[in-house]
Amino acid sequence: MTSTLEPTSAGPVADKAAIYLAGRWQEPVAGEQITVVNPATGSPVAKLAAAGIDEADRAVVAAREALDSGVWADRDATERAATLVAIADALDARTDSLVSVLIADLGLPRSFAEFVNQTAAQIWRDVADLATELRTEEVRTGAGYKTLIRREPVGVVAAIVPFNAPTALAAAKIAPALLAGCSVVVKADPYTPLASYILAEVFDEVGLPPGVISVLPAGREVGAHLVAHPGVDFVSFTGSTVSGRAVMKSAADHMARMTLELGGKSAAVILDDADPAAVLPMLVPLALGQSSQVCTALTRLLVSEENHDMWAELLAGAFASLPVGDPASPDTVIGPLVNADAVTRCERFVAEAVEEGATVLTGGERLSLPGMENGYFFAPTLLDGVRPDSTVAQNEVFGPVISLITYTDVDDAVRIANGTDFGLAAAVFGTDVDRALGLADRLDAGVVAVNTPGTAMAQPFGGYKQSGIGREGGPEGLDHFFEVKQIRVPE
Repeated sequence: MTSTLEPTSAGPVADKAAIYLAGRWQEPVAGEQITVVNPATGSPVAKLAAAGIDEADRAVVAAREALDSGVWADRDATERAATLVAIADALDARTDSLVSVLIADLGLPRSFAEFVNQTAAQIWRDVADLATELRTEEVRTGAGYKTLIRREPVGVVAAIVPFNAPTALAAAKIAPALLAGCSVVVKADPYTPLASYILAEVFDEVGLPPGVISVLPAGREVGAHLVAHPGVDFVSFTGSTVSGRAVMKSAADHMARMTLELGGKSAAVILDDADPAAVLPMLVPLALGQSSQVCTALTRLLVSEENHDMWAELLAGAFASLPVGDPASPDTVIGPLVNADAVTRCERFVAEAVEEGATVLTGGERLSLPGMENGYFFAPTLLDGVRPDSTVAQNEVFGPVISLITYTDVDDAVRIANGTDFGLAAAVFGTDVDRALGLADRLDAGVVAVNTPGTAMAQPFGGYKQSGIGREGGPEGLDHFFEVKQIRVPE
């Protein structure tokens, strides 16, 4: 159903004339601006200063100077961890403001915005906890020599943060880089830059040394410039697989290290013994949360031929019942997409799916809601009769277009689930846990949820195949931000 509520206010948003560059608020040289649009109404909500190439260059130079001076890198890891905790506390204190801006520029439903911000603060704390077991030096002996193994900050980090989780994914990139002693240049997405200003205020408040971090709201040109910049030692990028390939090619010119968290076409394998009453409350949010603008969204739902009709009816009913509307309303479950292009993309994929033989069980169209006629809404969509090799089953939509696909047996389910270029996430649902775990081992995905709702952000997260390189989260994610040096001396 669609919401008939009148639009409510997500809270006031102030224009910003400066950006946070090398520890100071500075006005960009070119004076360019970002016009922030509320995706629920299509109306502008703020004008913000936009960083340009000049600001990117100055941020990298300042980051290098801070790194070389040791003003941050030479501090004890426990001291750096204490700063991360202070950042988490400061974010908690700004919860209301962060929720308001995520509603205003991303269109996140209020309850999901609250969850995202809680997750972001917890990531900062989880990374800080890693300091207790962090070993930056050890001694190894053998063959008459003593070898010192030292782990040093990888250098200047460019953190390219995507539009869809500007607080949580920023935390996943910035927190481990800071704990390792690196300096960071953050490039915030131009569609959802409001939270980046609050993050910058927090960084300023906790007293990070000048140059250690800069926050640059900017478009793709600045992101591409940072990736190619010879002063950048490490690139942490989240985005599409197509963009990830471009990042790899560009960074290769100066051999920058990198982690890439890229696209997905995640499958949920629903086994015959799965209990619908237990599965649906988990499965529907995992497929449609944030209007499926999540890289791990379960957009391919695999059911057996025998149980197809039951699941088609249950899923179509569940999708159609979701309240779509004003993201500021506590009753809304499905909000808008981030921009008009995202709506057009969904329309195109639905049309191509129908041309290739699929049937729309529910949804399949853009929505015009009372008071939000110019908003970027698309109805939660369930496609049936989707071939595993069809366009919609092989490509990331990044919108609420979900495919129902049948399998003949478990081996066929594995083949279908693994049958894309992606390998980011997957899920298995079934009453027999041992059987479900056995199936999870066969799936080509970096994250597999078995009868659970989603991803553990404190643990290593990343993809197989063309879904990325490296991991974010946990000790494995932190390791990327160190270079390892051996120093051999006589024993």
